[in-house]
Amino acid sequence: MSTSAEAQIVYSNIFDGGAITLNGTSPTVAKNIAGGSGSAHWICTLTNGVDGTILADGTVATNAGCALLPFTPRAGCIYLMTASLTVPAGMGNWVAMGFSQNAGQTNNPGYARFTDTPNGYAWSSARTGSNDQLFGGPKTQVGATPLINALPGAGTYTLEIVLNTLGIKWTAAAYVNGIVTGTNVIGGTQIGTNIVYGTTPNIGFAGIGQTTFANLSTTGIQWNYWSLSVTQVPNLTNSYWVAPTAIGSGDGSSAANAASYRTASFWTGVQSQLNGVQVIVNFVNGTYNAGNLVLADMGDPLHRLTLQAANRYGAILSPSSNDILELTGTQNIGLDGFVFTGKTPYWGILCQPDIWQPTRNLGISNCKFQDLTNAYYGAIGLLNGTRDVTFNNCTFTNLGYGTSGTAHFIYGSHDIVGVQVLNSSFADCRADYVRFRDDSEYCTISNCTFLSTISATTFPFITSPLFNSIDPGPGDEFFGTYFQITSNSFAYNVSAGIRAALQFSDTGYDPQGYDCALTPTQASQLSNGSTSFKQSFLQTNLGIIASGIKMFGNTFNSRVSYHVAYTYNYSSSATGAPQNGWTGTIDISDVPDASGALLASPMLRNADFDRIGLLKMPVDSSTPNECLFRTWLCNPKYASILWHPGFNGTSNAMLFNKTGSQSIYQWIGHPATQWTMDCLFAIGSGFTGSGVKFKIDLFHNDITGGKISVGVDNLGRFGIYNGGSFTVLPQLGMVTFSVDNNGNSYYNDPGDTLNVYRLRLVGDYSSDTPQLNIYASDANSMELNHQVLGLTDWVNDAPVSGQSTPSTVAFYNYTAPVVLDQVAFSAGLGEQPPIIQQISTSGSNFIFSGTNGFPGDTYYLMSSTNLTSGLWTMKATNIMDTNGNFSVTNSILPGTLQQFYRLQLQ
Repeated sequence: MSTSAEAQIVYSNIFDGGAITLNGTSPTVAKNIAGGSGSAHWICTLTNGVDGTILADGTVATNAGCALLPFTPRAGCIYLMTASLTVPAGMGNWVAMGFSQNAGQTNNPGYARFTDTPNGYAWSSARTGSNDQLFGGPKTQVGATPLINALPGAGTYTLEIVLNTLGIKWTAAAYVNGIVTGTNVIGGTQIGTNIVYGTTPNIGFAGIGQTTFANLSTTGIQWNYWSLSVTQVPNLTNSYWVAPTAIGSGDGSSAANAASYRTASFWTGVQSQLNGVQVIVNFVNGTYNAGNLVLADMGDPLHRLTLQAANRYGAILSPSSNDILELTGTQNIGLDGFVFTGKTPYWGILCQPDIWQPTRNLGISNCKFQDLTNAYYGAIGLLNGTRDVTFNNCTFTNLGYGTSGTAHFIYGSHDIVGVQVLNSSFADCRADYVRFRDDSEYCTISNCTFLSTISATTFPFITSPLFNSIDPGPGDEFFGTYFQITSNSFAYNVSAGIRAALQFSDTGYDPQGYDCALTPTQASQLSNGSTSFKQSFLQTNLGIIASGIKMFGNTFNSRVSYHVAYTYNYSSSATGAPQNGWTGTIDISDVPDASGALLASPMLRNADFDRIGLLKMPVDSSTPNECLFRTWLCNPKYASILWHPGFNGTSNAMLFNKTGSQSIYQWIGHPATQWTMDCLFAIGSGFTGSGVKFKIDLFHNDITGGKISVGVDNLGRFGIYNGGSFTVLPQLGMVTFSVDNNGNSYYNDPGDTLNVYRLRLVGDYSSDTPQLNIYASDANSMELNHQVLGLTDWVNDAPVSGQSTPSTVAFYNYTAPVVLDQVAFSAGLGEQPPIIQQISTSGSNFIFSGTNGFPGDTYYLMSSTNLTSGLWTMKATNIMDTNGNFSVTNSILPGTLQQFYRLQLQ
């Protein structure tokens, strides 16, 4: 294959060191590209505790083993491993190079080589006057035909291995004394035939090795250099085909050889491609009714997976049992041109997380959802934190059964964020058409048509409902409050039911902190009050912020009773629930903001834990892993997450229960390649066990688990994980543990000792080598006076330069009472100084304003009359707003000496 892409060095090593083990030394060149690591060190596998297999000067010892560098190949690449090797005549035992699954250790002599514990893949052996061979692996499995006398006698030879990951089936080939041009090996001698992998090899390392030379001389064996380079094919898209049943060879390589759409191995192969290329899976014409298609933990944050009908509306998905399509823990997936229909009893498409892994960044375009007459739940289920889903040019018609069904066209339930429904049509649903339930918000519906033609479908078109009728109270569901409903058409052709374009509703108990169950007096006030009164009333009593609802450019026919309504219905299942004497519907059509764009969703919601409404009761089984604090998720579920008084002016802080090991997490919105995260924390002394007590993970790849991981251990030391090891970072100082003197689980009572620390992580994934800077304070100080810079310690895989972004943030305790507060997340590098953009005067006031600060940072305006004196006086102090902007006013009296000003952050 030829390509115009340029080859890049991942690793290279010139063996110019001394007669010491290579173990622990750095290669000459190491980069964070295509599966390599810029912080890599050689790892020599051990045999009998001896690690001198290969020495830094390129000579070899007598014992068996490998010298390996961490490496995970990506799809869409051609890798070339090249080495220069000098060997003596009659070298009966072999040296080798290639790839392996791990860097295994063993105490058995003659092991820890490619044939044994490391589980070699795509590796070749070399010896003089004897057969050389390429092995596909693991170990010596899948061997190519040996080549006799590849190294006929003493001399210096060039060895090459080409690992090709472009196709769904990877290949490997090996050569001796070939001439390498671009990605093609020209001339030379090929060792056997190509290895073709049926499944993707499990490669985690690359390097060189040997068998045992015990009782034999190694004189004359010399590695001169070794390198691994890559050619990445830009914007590559691989296409495959599926059908209702397998066609031809069934390998999915073409329409004539389409795979069966439910073949698990086919989808495993597709997933293996996504870490390097985009993939399109074409569904040929036909009715897909053999069963539901389940895609779990699939996708890649950087490479799109598109499922599309080969001919629009030619692929009809219509199984009669279970859901039609289930997307669990998936991301960056598109659906295009399908028809979903038939007697599925549950969902057309079900989207939900897999605990940590969200379902996010989905695009559903040009699809029809029609005649799903048995669906109990809906055409689309967006559940439990699913976020950033866009529907475009879709058609929804005739959903549900009977006269008062339960199914919805789009059902967003529990913490749904960033749903956009665009240019689509909805007609005849036997329940409310589009639902955004329980803290679901920042959603848009624009340029759509909504139509009800029969009395069985006269339900509100768009709803934000709460169902607080299950728990004994208070309720565990809350209104989301940011929506854009613009340029849509709403029409009822019959008169029945509550006919509303947008309806907020509750049944049963009040959520904690609010009064959704109105008294008759309150209902009258809300119904008859002015617009400003209604807006204030809704925010105070229901948590609905009217300015966050953008509703304009819509048209309504005469049968639309309410443009916007609030409804309270007492549910008979909520025995003893306070209905306060009123049920009914109130017109609040004048409440929304009639102009402006939807407020952009924040990177984190409720990051300071102060959003009104704690989940006082354990949530019911249908909801996600909701935390005590709104919009946060936790593991294990809610019950053992605790409350603590907040720090530095906040009302609430989150307390991990010292009796367990817990975590809370949230999926990050609108991530950026340059970012800053900030938090306050304290660790109580009442913990058990050793090891890490508090940890923060920031994932950049939810599918592979690629992340940074920072923690504090039982000795109060900061550290960072790299794979399975915890490296102490003494530059960050030490944590002194807080003391709960009276044992009431709070650390702010008289006699208690509370030590609060500020921690800041600053990631720059836009640089050639993605890196992390960490800053920490001393106890009870906001000044970040400790730092460690330029870290490249990643767990599982490194960020991709210029592309990767943080996607999930998680906080953990390990049998320690950790208190967490004021988490902040922002795009940009929080270590950079703010920028003064404007200086103006107003009367005797001197006004400074600017941006580029970090939200919540304290800043000080300092002044001096003499730049050379070093004496500065603080004139004002404040904090950066939520966008990192600042404005400060300083009064200047007539006759005041000339002043010089500066902005100080700490």
